[in-house]
Amino acid sequence: SLSVKNYFDFARKLEGGEPAPIENGNMMLLEDYESGLLGGAAVKWVLSARPLEFERLRLRWQGNDLHLYENSASPRVHIAYTKILTGAARLSSESLNSLVISVDQHGQEPLLVHDTYYPGWRAFIDGRPADIEISHGVFRQVKVPEGEHRVFMAYYPATVLCGLFISLIAVSILVGLLMRRGLNNAP
Repeated sequence: SLSVKNYFDFARKLEGGEPAPIENGNMMLLEDYESGLLGGAAVKWVLSARPLEFERLRLRWQGNDLHLYENSASPRVHIAYTKILTGAARLSSESLNSLVISVDQHGQEPLLVHDTYYPGWRAFIDGRPADIEISHGVFRQVKVPEGEHRVFMAYYPATVLCGLFISLIAVSILVGLLMRRGLNNAP
């Protein structure tokens, strides 16, 4: 229920209409599993209360009136390409707020990450800062130069930096007050 506006806009394109009926509040109900945007969004799994028939979906499990399908989808990270493959990308490691991606780039196409773009994401290519751009109104992309590179992405918004700075000031003031009190009470 905490979806950001650009996800709603993407879902509207996917559905061809409103994805969150007013009676459901902010919860999105996606039904157009045949849309090319679904695979393009790296949606690998589709859960449905009814049987679905579409060539990109393979039934993997069913029971209790539920059907779980595997979707032929784009990988989570890849070099965005149109007609020819211009490189390779592999997710090396990830945590809650960071990704490490190994990239072997042979062209000019950007590295596309099918995760939410949101202010505060930072990218580094081989330790040097790089610009993160928004792709398809929802995802993150980074232009990576030709060759083999390590791309590190971390969610580190300005509010965290500000909070750390304010905390450091507060601790410094507290230490200063304690030192002053200790000096005043010294024999």
